[in-house]
Amino acid sequence: MGEARIELLQLTKTFRIAQGEVPVLRGLNLALDPSGITVLVGRSGCGKTTLLRLMAGLLAPTSGRIAMPEGLKTGMVFQEARLMPWLTCEKNVTLGLKRPPPGKARDMLRLVGLEGFAGAYPAQLSGGMQQRAALARTLMRDAGLLLMDEPFAALDSFTRETMQQELLRIRRERGCGVILVTHSIDEALILGERIVLLSGGTAVRDYALPRQSGARDILSPPFLRVKKDILTTMKELEIQAEKEGPSK
Repeated sequence: MGEARIELLQLTKTFRIAQGEVPVLRGLNLALDPSGITVLVGRSGCGKTTLLRLMAGLLAPTSGRIAMPEGLKTGMVFQEARLMPWLTCEKNVTLGLKRPPPGKARDMLRLVGLEGFAGAYPAQLSGGMQQRAALARTLMRDAGLLLMDEPFAALDSFTRETMQQELLRIRRERGCGVILVTHSIDEALILGERIVLLSGGTAVRDYALPRQSGARDILSPPFLRVKKDILTTMKELEIQAEKEGPSK
């Protein structure tokens, strides 16, 4: 029996607005490893965030379906930490849980590097620390798959690099899978075991990268080739779209 996969089957999503319908995903077919790190890249409007929200159950597909492995719990991490300002760090981590296991919240805070900040309020935390708290809140719910929508985009470059490495560490310790959306190709190369390039609501390129065994040199030839191919493909698609003009 093969390893369980996430299957996206003829997945479409169309939004209705005042001017009519806007198709975002168009018959997307994709198989994803729930234990790996998959990074979704592409220009704004290509369907990356919509796909994450569909997988999290925050949206319903217009047609098609998502087949998840039985018992797989997903947790969403947004670009903004979305912490309640009147609650302490520990209370934010346990928000929505009726009977959180004793000591578990502090264990999760320790895991994300916030030991000693259980009683701090969001305003007392830096942007990176707030994102750590948001990640701890998701891990508190025993998510086996983290769905991350540009979680580090609002951070400065130094904090972003630290959080990237922290994510890899936490992933190794917890054994959870990650599907992450980013506009940064470098971030995709640093984190991803697989990179999927989306355009026009479907997958147009798929790159396999070696599993993490330490810090990556994304300036080495294998990674530079992938980066060049992504940039070239995106430019070609942009030129093609300009030639075809707006869809009717």
